[in-house]
Amino acid sequence: MDNTILIATRDNYVPINGKNYTDGLRKDTLDLYTGFPYERGRCGAVTDVTLLDQWRLLNGTFIHNANIFPLKTPDNFNGCQIRVGSYGIPPYIILAGNSTDSDGNVVYKLGGLAVQNLLLAVDKMNVTFLFRKPSLRIAFEEATYEAEHLADRNSDVLIGSVPLLPVYLSTWFQPIIPYEYTALKWFVPCSQPVARMEKVMHTYQLPVWLAMATALVMIAILWWGLADWRHSFLKESRPFHTLSHCLYNAWAVAMGVSATNTQTLGTSDFSFSFTYGIVSL
Repeated sequence: MDNTILIATRDNYVPINGKNYTDGLRKDTLDLYTGFPYERGRCGAVTDVTLLDQWRLLNGTFIHNANIFPLKTPDNFNGCQIRVGSYGIPPYIILAGNSTDSDGNVVYKLGGLAVQNLLLAVDKMNVTFLFRKPSLRIAFEEATYEAEHLADRNSDVLIGSVPLLPVYLSTWFQPIIPYEYTALKWFVPCSQPVARMEKVMHTYQLPVWLAMATALVMIAILWWGLADWRHSFLKESRPFHTLSHCLYNAWAVAMGVSATNTQTLGTSDFSFSFTYGIVSL
Protein backbone atom coordinates (compact mmCIF):
# COMPACT_ATOMS: atom_id res chain seq x y z
CA MET A 1 0.00 0.00 0.00
CA ASP A 2 1.25 3.46 -0.88
CA ASN A 3 1.60 5.54 2.27
CA THR A 4 3.34 8.56 3.70
CA ILE A 5 4.22 8.72 7.40
CA LEU A 6 4.08 11.95 9.37
CA ILE A 7 6.47 11.82 12.36
CA ALA A 8 8.31 14.09 14.74
CA THR A 9 12.10 14.14 14.64
CA ARG A 10 14.16 13.19 17.66
CA ASP A 11 16.38 16.25 17.78
CA ASN A 12 15.13 19.43 19.47
CA TYR A 13 12.25 17.47 21.01
CA VAL A 14 10.16 19.57 23.37
CA PRO A 15 9.39 17.91 26.74
CA ILE A 16 5.82 17.66 27.98
CA ASN A 17 6.32 20.35 30.61
CA GLY A 18 8.07 22.65 28.14
CA LYS A 19 6.90 26.14 27.36
CA ASN A 20 6.35 25.48 23.63
CA TYR A 21 4.91 21.98 24.07
CA THR A 22 2.50 20.97 21.25
CA ASP A 23 1.13 17.48 21.98
CA GLY A 24 4.65 16.21 22.59
CA LEU A 25 5.84 17.02 19.05
CA ARG A 26 8.83 18.94 17.82
CA LYS A 27 8.75 22.66 18.35
CA ASP A 28 8.72 23.88 14.75
CA THR A 29 8.38 21.09 12.10
CA LEU A 30 7.07 17.61 11.34
CA ASP A 31 8.79 15.28 8.85
CA LEU A 32 7.04 13.30 6.08
CA TYR A 33 8.67 10.01 5.08
CA THR A 34 7.89 7.36 2.49
CA GLY A 35 9.56 4.31 0.95
CA PHE A 36 10.47 3.50 -2.66
CA PRO A 37 10.41 -0.31 -3.16
CA TYR A 38 12.52 -0.31 -6.37
CA GLU A 39 14.99 2.44 -5.56
CA ARG A 40 18.76 1.75 -5.86
CA GLY A 41 18.31 -1.85 -6.94
CA ARG A 42 15.94 -2.93 -4.17
CA CYS A 43 13.38 -5.30 -5.65
CA GLY A 44 10.15 -4.65 -3.82
CA ALA A 45 11.66 -4.49 -0.32
CA VAL A 46 11.61 -1.16 1.51
CA THR A 47 14.74 -1.15 3.69
CA ASP A 48 15.21 2.60 3.84
CA VAL A 49 12.90 5.61 3.96
CA THR A 50 13.10 8.90 2.12
CA LEU A 51 12.34 12.33 3.53
CA LEU A 52 9.74 13.93 1.25
CA ASP A 53 9.01 17.23 2.91
CA GLN A 54 8.65 19.04 6.23
CA TRP A 55 5.59 20.73 7.73
CA ARG A 56 5.89 23.99 9.65
CA LEU A 57 3.78 24.01 12.78
CA LEU A 58 3.89 27.78 13.16
CA ASN A 59 2.28 28.83 9.85
CA GLY A 60 0.89 25.45 8.71
CA THR A 61 2.74 25.12 5.37
CA PHE A 62 5.14 22.74 3.66
CA ILE A 63 8.76 23.76 3.26
CA HIS A 64 9.36 22.27 -0.22
CA ASN A 65 5.75 21.72 -1.40
CA ALA A 66 6.73 18.28 -2.69
CA ASN A 67 4.30 15.62 -3.92
CA ILE A 68 3.20 13.66 -0.85
CA PHE A 69 2.35 10.54 -2.91
CA PRO A 70 4.95 10.35 -5.70
CA LEU A 71 5.02 7.62 -8.32
CA LYS A 72 6.69 4.54 -6.85
CA THR A 73 7.19 2.70 -10.16
CA PRO A 74 10.50 3.62 -11.81
CA ASP A 75 11.29 3.58 -15.52
CA ASN A 76 14.16 1.13 -14.90
CA PHE A 77 13.62 -1.84 -12.59
CA ASN A 78 17.32 -2.86 -12.73
CA GLY A 79 16.45 -6.47 -13.56
CA CYS A 80 14.10 -6.97 -10.62
CA GLN A 81 11.74 -9.93 -10.80
CA ILE A 82 7.98 -9.35 -11.07
CA ARG A 83 5.52 -12.20 -10.52
CA VAL A 84 2.83 -12.38 -13.18
CA GLY A 85 -0.52 -14.08 -12.79
CA SER A 86 -2.57 -14.95 -15.87
CA TYR A 87 -6.23 -15.65 -16.54
CA GLY A 88 -7.84 -16.60 -19.82
CA ILE A 89 -8.05 -19.05 -22.67
CA PRO A 90 -6.25 -19.31 -26.03
CA PRO A 91 -5.36 -17.27 -27.99
CA TYR A 92 -4.87 -14.84 -25.09
CA ILE A 93 -3.10 -17.20 -22.68
CA ILE A 94 -1.33 -20.30 -24.00
CA LEU A 95 0.63 -22.69 -21.80
CA ALA A 96 3.73 -23.53 -23.87
CA GLY A 97 5.34 -25.77 -21.24
CA ASN A 98 6.92 -25.88 -17.79
CA SER A 99 10.18 -26.88 -16.18
CA THR A 100 11.83 -27.08 -12.76
CA ASP A 101 14.63 -24.77 -11.66
CA SER A 102 17.55 -25.57 -9.39
CA ASP A 103 15.51 -24.80 -6.27
CA GLY A 104 12.76 -27.22 -7.25
CA ASN A 105 10.26 -24.53 -8.22
CA VAL A 106 8.05 -25.00 -11.27
CA VAL A 107 8.72 -22.44 -14.00
CA TYR A 108 5.89 -21.90 -16.49
CA LYS A 109 6.42 -20.81 -20.06
CA LEU A 110 3.47 -18.90 -21.48
CA GLY A 111 2.50 -17.46 -24.84
CA GLY A 112 -0.47 -15.75 -26.39
CA LEU A 113 -1.67 -12.26 -27.19
CA ALA A 114 -1.70 -11.04 -23.58
CA VAL A 115 1.81 -12.35 -22.97
CA GLN A 116 3.17 -10.74 -26.13
CA ASN A 117 1.85 -7.35 -25.07
CA LEU A 118 3.64 -7.77 -21.76
CA LEU A 119 6.93 -8.91 -23.31
CA LEU A 120 7.08 -5.76 -25.41
CA ALA A 121 7.82 -3.81 -22.24
CA VAL A 122 10.58 -6.15 -20.94
CA ASP A 123 13.51 -4.50 -22.69
CA LYS A 124 12.28 -0.98 -22.06
CA MET A 125 11.65 -1.45 -18.33
CA ASN A 126 14.61 -3.81 -17.68
CA VAL A 127 12.49 -6.23 -15.68
CA THR A 128 12.41 -10.02 -15.32
CA PHE A 129 8.99 -11.70 -15.38
CA LEU A 130 8.19 -14.86 -13.43
CA PHE A 131 4.95 -16.46 -14.58
CA ARG A 132 2.82 -18.17 -11.97
CA LYS A 133 0.58 -21.13 -12.74
CA PRO A 134 -2.01 -19.82 -15.23
CA SER A 135 -5.77 -20.12 -14.87
CA LEU A 136 -6.80 -21.48 -18.26
CA ARG A 137 -10.55 -21.56 -17.70
CA ILE A 138 -13.17 -18.83 -17.99
CA ALA A 139 -15.02 -19.17 -14.69
CA PHE A 140 -16.00 -16.97 -11.79
CA GLU A 141 -14.01 -19.11 -9.36
CA GLU A 142 -10.84 -18.71 -11.42
CA ALA A 143 -11.26 -14.91 -11.62
CA THR A 144 -11.79 -14.69 -7.86
CA TYR A 145 -8.77 -16.95 -7.26
CA GLU A 146 -6.48 -14.68 -9.26
CA ALA A 147 -7.90 -11.58 -7.57
CA GLU A 148 -7.12 -13.05 -4.15
CA HIS A 149 -3.52 -13.80 -5.17
CA LEU A 150 -3.15 -10.26 -6.46
CA ALA A 151 -4.54 -8.80 -3.22
CA ASP A 152 -2.25 -11.04 -1.11
CA ARG A 153 0.77 -9.90 -3.17
CA ASN A 154 1.47 -13.40 -4.40
CA SER A 155 1.23 -11.80 -7.85
CA ASP A 156 2.43 -8.34 -8.81
CA VAL A 157 0.68 -8.18 -12.20
CA LEU A 158 -2.35 -9.97 -13.64
CA ILE A 159 -2.72 -10.32 -17.41
CA GLY A 160 -5.14 -12.02 -19.77
CA SER A 161 -8.84 -11.70 -20.52
CA VAL A 162 -9.58 -10.23 -17.10
CA PRO A 163 -13.30 -9.42 -16.68
CA LEU A 164 -14.20 -5.90 -15.59
CA LEU A 165 -15.77 -7.04 -12.33
CA PRO A 166 -16.17 -4.76 -9.32
CA VAL A 167 -13.44 -6.68 -7.49
CA TYR A 168 -10.89 -5.62 -10.14
CA LEU A 169 -12.19 -2.04 -10.36
CA SER A 170 -11.86 -1.43 -6.61
CA THR A 171 -9.21 0.67 -4.90
CA TRP A 172 -7.17 -2.46 -4.21
CA PHE A 173 -5.95 -2.68 -7.79
CA GLN A 174 -4.82 -0.30 -10.49
CA PRO A 175 -6.19 -1.40 -13.90
CA ILE A 176 -4.51 -0.26 -17.09
CA ILE A 177 -6.11 0.71 -20.39
CA PRO A 178 -7.36 -2.51 -22.08
CA TYR A 179 -5.55 -3.37 -25.29
CA GLU A 180 -8.24 -5.67 -26.66
CA TYR A 181 -11.97 -6.11 -26.16
CA THR A 182 -13.84 -9.39 -26.49
CA ALA A 183 -17.58 -10.04 -26.46
CA LEU A 184 -18.85 -13.40 -25.26
CA LYS A 185 -22.19 -15.16 -25.69
CA TRP A 186 -23.15 -17.26 -22.71
CA PHE A 187 -25.35 -20.21 -23.69
CA VAL A 188 -27.57 -21.53 -20.92
CA PRO A 189 -29.51 -24.81 -21.40
CA CYS A 190 -33.27 -24.23 -21.31
CA SER A 191 -36.22 -26.55 -21.64
CA GLN A 192 -38.33 -26.53 -24.78
CA PRO A 193 -41.18 -24.01 -24.80
CA VAL A 194 -44.62 -25.34 -23.95
CA ALA A 195 -47.62 -24.28 -25.99
CA ARG A 196 -50.05 -21.92 -24.27
CA MET A 197 -52.99 -24.31 -24.51
CA GLU A 198 -50.86 -27.13 -23.13
CA LYS A 199 -49.92 -24.97 -20.15
CA VAL A 200 -53.60 -24.37 -19.40
CA MET A 201 -54.53 -28.02 -19.74
CA HIS A 202 -51.74 -29.10 -17.39
CA THR A 203 -52.82 -26.67 -14.67
CA TYR A 204 -55.24 -29.24 -13.21
CA GLN A 205 -55.58 -32.96 -13.61
CA LEU A 206 -58.34 -34.52 -15.73
CA PRO A 207 -60.77 -35.27 -12.83
CA VAL A 208 -60.65 -31.61 -11.76
CA TRP A 209 -61.39 -30.39 -15.28
CA LEU A 210 -64.31 -32.84 -15.57
CA ALA A 211 -65.73 -31.69 -12.22
CA MET A 212 -65.47 -28.02 -13.23
CA ALA A 213 -67.07 -28.66 -16.62
CA THR A 214 -69.91 -30.65 -15.04
CA ALA A 215 -70.55 -27.90 -12.48
CA LEU A 216 -70.59 -25.17 -15.15
CA VAL A 217 -73.01 -27.13 -17.35
CA MET A 218 -75.32 -27.83 -14.43
CA ILE A 219 -75.35 -24.15 -13.40
CA ALA A 220 -76.04 -23.05 -17.00
CA ILE A 221 -78.96 -25.47 -17.23
CA LEU A 222 -80.28 -24.26 -13.87
CA TRP A 223 -80.11 -20.61 -14.93
CA TRP A 224 -81.74 -21.39 -18.27
CA GLY A 225 -84.56 -23.28 -16.57
CA LEU A 226 -85.14 -20.51 -14.03
CA ALA A 227 -85.30 -17.92 -16.82
CA ASP A 228 -88.13 -19.88 -18.50
CA TRP A 229 -90.03 -20.51 -15.25
CA ARG A 230 -93.07 -18.28 -14.96
CA HIS A 231 -92.60 -17.30 -11.31
CA SER A 232 -88.80 -16.97 -11.39
CA PHE A 233 -87.04 -13.64 -10.66
CA LEU A 234 -84.83 -14.42 -13.73
CA LYS A 235 -87.86 -14.21 -16.00
CA GLU A 236 -87.06 -10.68 -17.15
CA SER A 237 -83.30 -11.28 -17.50
CA ARG A 238 -82.56 -11.65 -21.21
CA PRO A 239 -78.96 -12.95 -20.86
CA PHE A 240 -80.33 -16.13 -19.30
CA HIS A 241 -82.94 -16.94 -21.97
CA THR A 242 -80.54 -19.07 -24.05
CA LEU A 243 -78.36 -21.95 -22.93
CA SER A 244 -75.31 -20.56 -24.73
CA HIS A 245 -75.59 -17.26 -22.82
CA CYS A 246 -75.93 -19.13 -19.55
CA LEU A 247 -72.75 -21.13 -20.30
CA TYR A 248 -70.97 -17.91 -21.25
CA ASN A 249 -71.95 -16.17 -17.99
CA ALA A 250 -71.04 -19.17 -15.87
CA TRP A 251 -67.59 -19.41 -17.48
CA ALA A 252 -67.04 -15.64 -17.12
CA VAL A 253 -67.85 -15.64 -13.41
CA ALA A 254 -65.67 -18.72 -12.85
CA MET A 255 -62.71 -16.98 -14.55
CA GLY A 256 -63.25 -13.78 -12.58
CA VAL A 257 -64.07 -11.53 -15.57
CA SER A 258 -67.06 -9.40 -16.37
CA ALA A 259 -70.28 -11.24 -17.19
CA THR A 260 -73.25 -10.07 -19.25
CA ASN A 261 -75.17 -7.20 -17.67
CA THR A 262 -78.46 -8.15 -16.01
CA GLN A 263 -81.57 -6.03 -15.70
CA THR A 264 -82.26 -6.40 -11.98
CA LEU A 265 -80.05 -6.09 -8.94
CA GLY A 266 -81.44 -9.29 -7.50
CA THR A 267 -80.41 -11.23 -10.59
CA SER A 268 -76.80 -10.07 -10.33
CA ASP A 269 -76.65 -10.87 -6.63
CA PHE A 270 -78.08 -14.31 -7.18
CA SER A 271 -75.75 -15.27 -9.99
CA PHE A 272 -72.56 -14.17 -8.28
CA SER A 273 -73.43 -15.62 -4.87
CA PHE A 274 -74.46 -18.91 -6.45
CA THR A 275 -71.30 -19.35 -8.50
CA TYR A 276 -69.03 -18.29 -5.67
CA GLY A 277 -69.40 -21.73 -4.14
CA ILE A 278 -68.40 -23.33 -7.42
CA VAL A 279 -65.19 -21.31 -7.72
CA SER A 280 -64.30 -22.15 -4.12
CA LEU A 281 -64.58 -25.83 -4.85
